[in-house]
Amino acid sequence: MKGWIITQLMRIQHRLFTPSPSDISEALTELQYDRCSREVPLMNFVAMLSTLLIMVASWAPGIPIYYYVIPALGLFFGAQQLWAWHIRNKTRATLPEMRKILVNSAAWGGIFASSASAWTLFAFLHPAFQNQTILPVFLMLGVLASSACYSSLPITATSVLVIGIWPCSIAMIWTGATVDVLMGTADLIAGFMQYRFVAEQHRQNVLRLTLQRDALILANTDHLTGLLNHRAFMAELDRVAHTANPARPYAVAMLDLDGFKQINDTLGHQMGDQLLKIVAQRLTEQCREGDLVGRLGGDEFAFIFQNVTSGVDIERRTSAIMSGLCRAVLLDSRSLPVGGSLGYAIWPDQGICPTSLLASADRALYRLKRKRRIARGEEITLIPTQTSDPQISHLRANL
Repeated sequence: MKGWIITQLMRIQHRLFTPSPSDISEALTELQYDRCSREVPLMNFVAMLSTLLIMVASWAPGIPIYYYVIPALGLFFGAQQLWAWHIRNKTRATLPEMRKILVNSAAWGGIFASSASAWTLFAFLHPAFQNQTILPVFLMLGVLASSACYSSLPITATSVLVIGIWPCSIAMIWTGATVDVLMGTADLIAGFMQYRFVAEQHRQNVLRLTLQRDALILANTDHLTGLLNHRAFMAELDRVAHTANPARPYAVAMLDLDGFKQINDTLGHQMGDQLLKIVAQRLTEQCREGDLVGRLGGDEFAFIFQNVTSGVDIERRTSAIMSGLCRAVLLDSRSLPVGGSLGYAIWPDQGICPTSLLASADRALYRLKRKRRIARGEEITLIPTQTSDPQISHLRANL
């Protein structure tokens, strides 16, 4: 039942407000939680103050004390929520905890608005209460303040507006008294304007997070291949290095394509760009889940292999990558062979820090390239490492 209610509320939100892309949902949840952690405690205080004002303004001799049970309970639960948020703000919640807290907070806002609206409507229509026309005004001020505090949760803010303002406003218009009709109409207009404010706030939040996502993608992605760029690759390498432990070693590898400059010079940079896109796709397809590949620049690519079990394991991985890479490609009706050289280094044997590990992989790569320059002219062949250096895996290509 709870899941069905949440689903229906999400459908209503998509109809009334700017839809948010799924890939910013986590960032949006964090934004909503941060806003609510600052503003909902204020909302609880304002709601308690509004309830207290309504109780004082409506008091008259002879009114049974049990008539005030509902607003008294509202004051009690409001104080409880105020204390709960004070405790929550002392620690940083996880994402699932944030979502749960936001749902509970939204439910509390709806319950408080419902009880306050029902009691104010009762007091407005009951002849025993005083200052009946002022009571809906106090309620409207409290509802508008609560809706503003809930503005990061648009469906909750709108529900508070509808539940808190509509019943009393319609009752005021229905009574027929000129002042009541005017005040009820003004309340409805104020509620509609507040809804527009909430919708615009949500639109701006979604737009800002979408722009931040796009900027992050542009900053971390190679525009040509879609792989991690140099900056993002180094950041990921630092992250992996900080979490590495001897039970789960990792390795880095560097790869250079064969004859790429010749393709650029003879066929043009457009053909070279197409080749790089194909190479990036092949490298991505051959990587295991959790492994990362990036383009450092030109025809240089780099890898991060996680959970490496042994030297044999890394040889298998690099051999699979090179086998997937080294297939002829058709460009402009020309069949071109593709090949390259790859050198790797395993943490912590060939390097402790990311810089030394990359330097070891780079040295392994260039030792291989030097040997290949000496042995230039061999056919495209997958050759097991025939050197005492265990950091070299390669294909020889004659481009």
